[in-house]
Amino acid sequence: MAKNPLLSELRFDESLIIPNAMRTSQALQLDQFSEAVKAISKGFDSNNGKLDSGFGSLSDKLDSGFGSLNNKLDELPKKIAAELSNKFDELPERIAEALKEARV
Repeated sequence: MAKNPLLSELRFDESLIIPNAMRTSQALQLDQFSEAVKAISKGFDSNNGKLDSGFGSLSDKLDSGFGSLNNKLDELPKKIAAELSNKFDELPERIAEALKEARV
């Protein structure tokens, strides 16, 4: 069937009785759907400019944030070197003390 699809016409059976309440309900649903589509499209149109400006300010904030992070990362090796230099100065003395204690 999938390899050789058949085209068929839909035929409306005139003998069917469709109650007026059903017709009214379907018309109401279509009208509500139409109003929903209009409301959604208006929402997208009004928010489009807000989204563009929002992403622009986000980009500016990210640029400034990464700039300050870059400065902090540049300072980090200097801080580490200053902290470790004191410890390396003490290291030979501590090793010597540990060796003396181990011999005793």
